[in-house]
Amino acid sequence: PGARAEASEVRGLLESAGIACDHMSGAAATKEAVMSALPRASIAHLATHGCPDGLFLAGDADPERPSLSTVDVYGLELSAELAVLSACDTFKGELRTDGVVGVARSFLAAGVSSLAVSLWKVDDAATKELMVQFYGRYITGADAATALRDAMRAMITAKKWSHKEWAAFVIYGL
Repeated sequence: PGARAEASEVRGLLESAGIACDHMSGAAATKEAVMSALPRASIAHLATHGCPDGLFLAGDADPERPSLSTVDVYGLELSAELAVLSACDTFKGELRTDGVVGVARSFLAAGVSSLAVSLWKVDDAATKELMVQFYGRYITGADAATALRDAMRAMITAKKWSHKEWAAFVIYGL
């Protein structure tokens, strides 16, 4: 439920830093639209519902299957410096001898340099606040790992949420 508000705030932060955004929400957030926009993105922020096999998009209504699957993402050619999969369980997947195979790995294989993903189910309000804190630091020049660390420190200082509500996010990749 908080994905729309989160995406709106993140868009505002990015645009205030001069970063152009293709904002999609509701019925406009379809698999086709997202797959078309991702290859052009320098930063991809996907605030949605996730599972190890992919992401659910608001414009696609099948509650049983992710709209944007791991296989779909593997087929893309991406050049984004950062993708943020702001959803539950986006770092989960099948454990194999060469690592975890899931939606996170598909973004890296498709060409994304760095990826922010979650290790467990996350709280909407806490995630929105964490993302606002993160982008506030990232757009001023901090690298993704430092921006996330400092955003988490801000969450600790605020003493509003339990660490279980926001600490699921990690930076993966370069």
